[in-house]
Amino acid sequence: MPLSFQLDKSIVRIFELGKEPKDVHYWRTQPYVVRLAALEEIRQSYIS
Repeated sequence: MPLSFQLDKSIVRIFELGKEPKDVHYWRTQPYVVRLAALEEIRQSYIS
């Protein structure tokens, strides 16, 4: 079953460890499948 996921491409930022914004807590509560889907979306946009 494919996971439906859309990434808001208007804002993507990279932070140093320990200096992440509060939304890192949101992502840590998400299942690994959702986190991997988000990473794949970022990877695809990076290489294209």
